Amino acid sequence: MEKIKKEGLIQYKTSGFTVVFTLLIMSLMVSSCSAIGEIFKAGMSFGIFIVVAIIVVVILLFLQFGKKKDS
Repeated sequence: MEKIKKEGLIQYKTSGFTVVFTLLIMSLMVSSCSAIGEIFKAGMSFGIFIVVAIIVVVILLFLQFGKKKDS
């Protein structure tokens, strides 16, 4: 039984360069994904800020026009 398992195994010879290259590519992909995630989070926060600022400006304009009509 032990002999069959050993014969059935497929072993690949890899060079050190291949291992380092694969690890480097994987680490760059993971960090770039997290960087893109952070950019989208920052963009969403900025977008929310802009929407709130526009709403405040519109409300202030309505209040200003409302005061001028009453006077």
